[in-house]
Amino acid sequence: MRLSCKEEMLWVRLPPQASTMSQSMTPLDEPVDLDVGQVYTDARSGDQFELIYFDGNVYIVQERDGSHRFGRVEDFRKNVRAERYSPDYEADSFAKTDTGSSSGEEIQFEELDGIGETGADNLREAGIITTDDVYRASDEDILNISWVGKKGLQSIRDAV
Repeated sequence: MRLSCKEEMLWVRLPPQASTMSQSMTPLDEPVDLDVGQVYTDARSGDQFELIYFDGNVYIVQERDGSHRFGRVEDFRKNVRAERYSPDYEADSFAKTDTGSSSGEEIQFEELDGIGETGADNLREAGIITTDDVYRASDEDILNISWVGKKGLQSIRDAV
């Protein structure tokens, strides 16, 4: 059996059949287009996740609960080809569906109940600046920021 790669497709040259001498080629890996922002459904669990980043080596997805996971982009493509991950073209990205605010809107933390100047500065230093950042951060992530307590967390969640 001879393997060769051609334009991101793997082809296998099958040995000639007894009844015919023609050699047929069968694509094993069809090209898969990935789009940042596309929502996928896992066929095994029914869970949905959104592709938020990929390059030639890795991918990052966000689960509906705000957690993230990553892996090799080729593994992701294999799961799409095998129909384990199915694109859900009807689903909106999580930021549009769940936040109710535009994803890039900056939050004025100082104006929120339970968040002072120091807490606001600490949130920004931790990379939590916009409504999208707040949505992606877990409650635990926010509570681990100095000068942000449960009352401040509730005000932040209510604001987005």
